[in-house]
Amino acid sequence: MRRLAPLLMVGLAGLAGVALLVIVSATQKDTLAFTLGVPSNAAVAPLKARQTVCQAPIAVPDDAAAFDRVAVHLGTYRRPGPPITLTVRTTDGRVVANGRLAGGYADNARPAIPVGRVAERGPLRVCLHNVGPRAAAIYGAADAASRTSTAQLDGKPLDADLDLVFERGNERSVASLIPAIVDRAALFRVSWIGSWTYVLLGILLVAAIPALLAVALRNAVSDEGAG
Repeated sequence: MRRLAPLLMVGLAGLAGVALLVIVSATQKDTLAFTLGVPSNAAVAPLKARQTVCQAPIAVPDDAAAFDRVAVHLGTYRRPGPPITLTVRTTDGRVVANGRLAGGYADNARPAIPVGRVAERGPLRVCLHNVGPRAAAIYGAADAASRTSTAQLDGKPLDADLDLVFERGNERSVASLIPAIVDRAALFRVSWIGSWTYVLLGILLVAAIPALLAVALRNAVSDEGAG
């Protein structure tokens, strides 16, 4: 039985890990409504006084919740940041929401700008306007980061995408986000893979631990009996 003890410990640890993952997913809360999936690789949009940078068209996912604020990654060149206004419009120009970020925030900040409840489902255009005397910079990545939208500075293409995160006021569990996560993952796939593939892989992963443990125990018992 001493040969079985390490296997039992490994198996129990694996099962405990799966149980912990389930518990955390059910209890961990999140305010994310949706995101463009753009990483903050660099300051892609230097925003001088009175300049405006926009990201469009932003497609709102079908399963996304209405959002109440937009989080932005900002650089301030090591000085207090200037005040910035944020406007959410439809792509035909209709204003959906407005928000304002007060000046004085720190460099490399990620403030969430309140805009009120936005439940608009159509493609959106999000614009940031520098209303202060000093420059700021919006972080993001190269234009390929968001496949369906792009950024423009004062109407001119930037060949970049902005790191914008849309948040909701009320929290929901991480477990409730799993269908949306699977749906997003299915976007980055070859043509024959669908959302069902990721669900199947998840089920196989959870089932694999006890199955492998059972095989290992059976082999260990057989070897011990043979010895």
